Amino acid sequence: MWPGVFKVGCVGASTLDATYILRPGLEQAPHETNMTDQHKWTEPDDIVAFYLSRYGPSALARSVAAAAEKLAIESGTLQMRIGNFKFLDGNGRLNHPAKQSRRVYDEYKDIPEKELRAIAARILSGQK
Repeated sequence: MWPGVFKVGCVGASTLDATYILRPGLEQAPHETNMTDQHKWTEPDDIVAFYLSRYGPSALARSVAAAAEKLAIESGTLQMRIGNFKFLDGNGRLNHPAKQSRRVYDEYKDIPEKELRAIAARILSGQK
């Protein structure tokens, strides 16, 4: 038996809190996972996701995974947000876009690709 303590408890319907305390002398620190720790989407994140949903990553000279890394978002999470914007454009199956995504969509849907690309590129480069 591995010396240590493993504790799992459910708090609410979607929260899982697991802590493992390792035996003394190991370099790895205790690990805590909380399923409710989700990415807090910002408007700039949504603008990039919207651009990617319409035009893909090639004009930005980076992959979706690279864009996700730059935004500090899991690639799969960004893919889901892209899917929400595709739904708003009438091309996707994900049908629960966030209110903020709907606002971004409404505000940017008529902006020409070149202008939207410049905004997305600025966001990804960290410029204001």
